[in-house]
Amino acid sequence: MKTLIVAEKSSVAKDIAKALGGFTGQGDYLEREDILVTSARGHLAGLQVSEAAAGATLPIIPAEFGVAPIDDDCAKRIRMIAGLAKKKDVTRIVNACDAGREGELIFWYVFQCIDVAKPFFRMWMQSMTDGAIRQAFAQMAPAADKAGLLAAARSRAEADWLVGINGSRAFTQLLRMATGQRINVTVGRVQTPTLSLIVHRELQIRHFKPRDYYEVHATFHVRAGQYVGRWVRQQPSGDDDSKHRMSDLVSAQAIVATCRNAGGDIRVREESKPTSRSPGKLFDLTSLQREANTRFGFTAKQTLDLAQSLYEKHKATSYPRTDSSFLPDDYPGKVRDILGDLSNQDVYSPLATAVLSNDWVAANGKTFDSSKVSDHFAIIPTGQAPRDLAEAEQQIYDLVVRRFIAVFYPAARYLQTIRTTLVGSETFLSTGKVLKPPGWLAVYGRAADEDDADPELCPLDAGETVGLSDIEAKAKQTTSPKRFTEATLLTAMEHASADIEDDDDARQAMAEKGLGTPATRAATIEGLVEKGYASREGKQFVPTERGLQLVQQLERLQLGLLTSAKLTGEWEHKLGLVNKGRESRATFMAEIADFTRGIVTRLEEERSQLKPRPSAQSCPDCGFPMLLGQSKFKAGARYWECSNYPTCRTKCDDVNGKPGRKKEAPPVSTEHLCPDCGKSLIFRRGVGKKGPWKMWTCSGYPECTAKFDDAGGKPIL
Repeated sequence: MKTLIVAEKSSVAKDIAKALGGFTGQGDYLEREDILVTSARGHLAGLQVSEAAAGATLPIIPAEFGVAPIDDDCAKRIRMIAGLAKKKDVTRIVNACDAGREGELIFWYVFQCIDVAKPFFRMWMQSMTDGAIRQAFAQMAPAADKAGLLAAARSRAEADWLVGINGSRAFTQLLRMATGQRINVTVGRVQTPTLSLIVHRELQIRHFKPRDYYEVHATFHVRAGQYVGRWVRQQPSGDDDSKHRMSDLVSAQAIVATCRNAGGDIRVREESKPTSRSPGKLFDLTSLQREANTRFGFTAKQTLDLAQSLYEKHKATSYPRTDSSFLPDDYPGKVRDILGDLSNQDVYSPLATAVLSNDWVAANGKTFDSSKVSDHFAIIPTGQAPRDLAEAEQQIYDLVVRRFIAVFYPAARYLQTIRTTLVGSETFLSTGKVLKPPGWLAVYGRAADEDDADPELCPLDAGETVGLSDIEAKAKQTTSPKRFTEATLLTAMEHASADIEDDDDARQAMAEKGLGTPATRAATIEGLVEKGYASREGKQFVPTERGLQLVQQLERLQLGLLTSAKLTGEWEHKLGLVNKGRESRATFMAEIADFTRGIVTRLEEERSQLKPRPSAQSCPDCGFPMLLGQSKFKAGARYWECSNYPTCRTKCDDVNGKPGRKKEAPPVSTEHLCPDCGKSLIFRRGVGKKGPWKMWTCSGYPECTAKFDDAGGKPIL
C-alpha cells in the first residue's frame, strides 16, 4: 500500500523525497516502495465562471462555485496527479502544500477536479530541514483538522470574485450610460484601495499651499575647526521641526541682531552618550522589493522576477514569495551550513568566516522564531554558488547574501554628541555622532550608514573659548507630500492598517496582513499601470484622470469602503474567526452577498436617475446611446449594443460604422428541454479564437446556467 504526497512546488517535493530517503525517478513524480511524491507546481485550478454569466442580471451570486483548470497545461498536470491518486495501491493522499491559507486552497482546488474517495491527511511544514520534514510526516493529521483553514481560504477567494465581478460590471454599466462611451472599469478589494492611496496623495499635493518660515543658523569657531548650530526654541511645542521654525522674518532678524550684540557671552555644554543601531531583519519579499527600488530603481515586478529566477533557475536563494522575515527555531544548524558554503565564495568569505569563528549565530535569538513564520520563512541564500548571473540578478543576490550575513553581526555602535551653545539668552543646537566599532556595517562598508549619519562634530576642549563666525536668518518653505515611489507604495500597502481608525478588530487583522500579499502586490501595482489608472513618471506614481475619476466617483456614491483598507481589515478579522470555527463560512458568505447586493443597488439607483445622452446612434427600442463593441465569438466582427443594458438587451449588426439590422434572439427549441429545470434549450453558434463553436444553453438563464455541447444539431445531455 502506498501514500501519495502532493507538494505545492517541485523543489519542495524533491526536499521531501530527500528527507524521507530511498526515492527514485526524475519526471513528474518520485517513488519508493511505499510513497509517491509529486507537486502541483503552484495554482492549477481556479473558480469556474460560466460564459453565460457575462450576460447575467446583476448581482451575480452563484448558489455554489465550480472549480476548473486554469489552462490546458494545468489540466494536463491535474490529469497526471489524478492518475497517481487513482492507482489501486495508493490508499491515502497527503496535502504537503504550503502551511497556510493559500496552500490549502491550491491542494483542494486540484482535488475538487479529481473524483477520488480516499482518506486525506495534512503534512504541516514550516521548516524545510530534513528533521522538520520527517517530523511533519510522522505527525501528519487527518485533513479534516484543517477544515477551518480551508473554509477561510474558499471564502476569501469567492468573496473577492463576488465583489470584483459585480462591482466592476455595475460600475461599468453606470459609466457607459453616463458618458455614452464603451468604458470598462475594474473594482477590486486590493486594487482599488491601492489606487486610492495614489489618488489621495496626488490630491494632497494639488491642494497643498506652501507656507513661509524662517530658521536661524549660526557658525561657531573653536581651535579644532568650525561647527554649525540651529536656533532652538527653549520651550518647544509640536514636532521636532517646529522648535527651530519662526513664522515671520522680523522675529528671526531680531534673534540675529541679539546674538551679534552678545559680545563674548557664549557658553557651551556638551553631552555624549553611547548609542547603537541593529541590522535590519532578514528580507521578506516586500522589504526586498523596497530595498531594490531604493538602491537600483527596480520595480516590484522586476525584483520579484529576479528573485524568482535566483530561486528556480540558479537555486541560489530560497522561495521569494514570503511575508516572513524570520527563520524557524530549528534553523541555526542550517544557517551555519550556509555560512560555511558562503565562506568558499571569495567576495563573502571573510564576512561569513567572521560569523562562524565568533559563533555569532548562537548569540542571535531575534532571527529564529517559528511563531512568526507563516507559509514560508525569510529569503536567504541557499549556499549554492550561482554562475553566469545577469547584472540585475547579481545585484539582488548580493542584497540577500549581505543581509543574511549582517543580521548575525553585532550592532553598530556610536558615540552621539549633543552640543548646546548659548549666545546671550538664545540657544543653538548641534548634533553629531562618531562610529566606534562598526559591527554589521562592516558587511556593507561605511557608505551603508552615510544616509543615516550625523556629521562628526569637531572636538571641543573643556573651558575653551568659542567664537561666533557667522549668523543668518534663512528663508524656507514647507514642502508638499511626496508622490509614492515603488518603495513607499509597498510600505503603504504593507502598513495600511494605520488608515483604519474606528475598528480595532479590523486594524489588528490588517496589521498582520496588509493590503494584498507579498506575492500579489507587484501584480497589483503593475495592473494599475496596465489598466490605465496610474502612470509612472520617473520613479513616482501619478494617477491618470481615469484613476482619479474612479476613486472620486466611488466615494461620491458613498461606496468609499471599496476604496479603503478597512474592507480588507474587516474580511481578515472575520476570516480569522472562520478559521478558528468561531464563525461559519455560510454566515461570512451571506454577509458578502448582502454587501455585494448593496453595491449593485447603490450603483443601479444612480443609474436609474440618468437621462439618455444625445447621440447620433440611438437604440431603436429605448433611445439610449448605442455602443460599438468587438465580438468575443467571431474574430474581427463588430456589433452595437444598448448602453441601457441589461434593462434593454437590444443588439444590432455593424454596417460601415453604424448600427444596422437588429439582431434577432436565437431560436428557442421546443424539442430539446433542459434536464436541470425543464425549460427549453437555445442553440447558439459562433467563431472564436480556436475556430467555429456550437453549444446549447438554457432559456431559463440566469436562474439556470446549464449548457451543453452540440452533436449533429442536438444537445449532448
